[in-house]
Amino acid sequence: MQNIGLSEKQAKIYLALLELGKATVQSLARQAKINRPTTYVIIGELLKEKLVFSASAGKKIYYHAIAPENLADWLKTKKQELINKAQELRTVVKEIKAQYKPGAGATVRYFEGRDGLLVMTNEIYYIAQSNKARMFYPLDLIKEVFSKEELKKFKDIRLQRHLPSRALYTSAKEIRKNTPDGERILVDPEKYRTVCDISFHSDYIRIASLTNKLAGILIQNKTMAQAMISLFELAWLGARQQQKEAESKIRQ
Repeated sequence: MQNIGLSEKQAKIYLALLELGKATVQSLARQAKINRPTTYVIIGELLKEKLVFSASAGKKIYYHAIAPENLADWLKTKKQELINKAQELRTVVKEIKAQYKPGAGATVRYFEGRDGLLVMTNEIYYIAQSNKARMFYPLDLIKEVFSKEELKKFKDIRLQRHLPSRALYTSAKEIRKNTPDGERILVDPEKYRTVCDISFHSDYIRIASLTNKLAGILIQNKTMAQAMISLFELAWLGARQQQKEAESKIRQ
């Protein structure tokens, strides 16, 4: 039942009604082993979904479940509702885009905690308009905060968007090689220390603080983003000059 969109408790109430044929809230709560106040709430939800209907008999109200054979029709109705909502959403998105004027101001969003950073990092690859992701990050610290699976997921999303990367990174343990999807330069962590994971896109700047209280900001402003990209490219040229020295410290 949960596979067709019902919650665990909704499924229990529905199945209990099928077993009983008809039932009051009190007997239904007993049969489903769910407390009475919660049963009232669940019954209300199922009535709204038209999976349950009620009938009065004297002073009591009895509830009945629709026959299992009718569930297919219910699913068709739900599917059509989702299609209608998707169409409405597309219309709303068009209206928002028509009103929004890129470059008119900066939109800043804040994210807190580890889960917030996961959401922010995942989201940037879907919303940013860019032909290359430019990054500056502390590799060793990132591996302490995020799991291998999470880091792989971010990379997979980036590759699905056909978004190559150019990264400056600090590390005291690892030398990362260039790959077809990305260029990398090691930066000496003693000389150029950072505890932030930063990325620059054509219209977004993402900054994640990885120490103490995990937090991040996402700035949408094309002018600011382009300025930061220019600074990054200057830093990239300078980083090449110290690359061999930084790598030799790890190899020693």
